[in-house]
Amino acid sequence: MMRLPALFAALTLATPGAALAHHGDSQAQAQAIRDVQQQRARLLAESAPAQLRAAEAALRAGRDAAAQEWLERAETRLLTGEALPVAGGAATLSGTARHVAAARAAVRDHDNAQALREIGAALSLLGQGAAR
Repeated sequence: MMRLPALFAALTLATPGAALAHHGDSQAQAQAIRDVQQQRARLLAESAPAQLRAAEAALRAGRDAAAQEWLERAETRLLTGEALPVAGGAATLSGTARHVAAARAAVRDHDNAQALREIGAALSLLGQGAAR
């Protein structure tokens, strides 16, 4: 019988908006939740350039596994806010996320020169420029 309270607690933590709605939240509370979620998405996206620069440095140092890890993290950050809806319910990746995916594929194929070009292109799209 202890499972029901634990399930309710898990659902409450997973969906704070629903929990507040259940308790009669106001428009101000709903807006505050949206603001926090948007701020979190911006912070996650802002960390992508640093992760791309770390991947670039790892590649230059010959640490392919570390570069792959940084690229995966950057791609995850970018996908948090950059999947663009298209007709038919599918999603398309932004140019930045496509470059990161291409860099990951290049590292996987041991083509570090191509991976560095893709990282540079992704950084350029983010307005960061490639680190030298």
